[in-house]
Amino acid sequence: MTLIMFLYYVMTAYVVGMLIWNFIKTKDINSEILYALALLPLILRLLIMR
Repeated sequence: MTLIMFLYYVMTAYVVGMLIWNFIKTKDINSEILYALALLPLILRLLIMR
């Protein structure tokens, strides 16, 4: 894995962590839905690591 790919996955993991944190803290159902929709492709990218 190249350095650029490693940094990409670290950055993606950081964004996923921040979105999960905001997902847990919010009480608004519309915001929760939006966070879940934003998290889905990012989590899938992390699971496809080579």
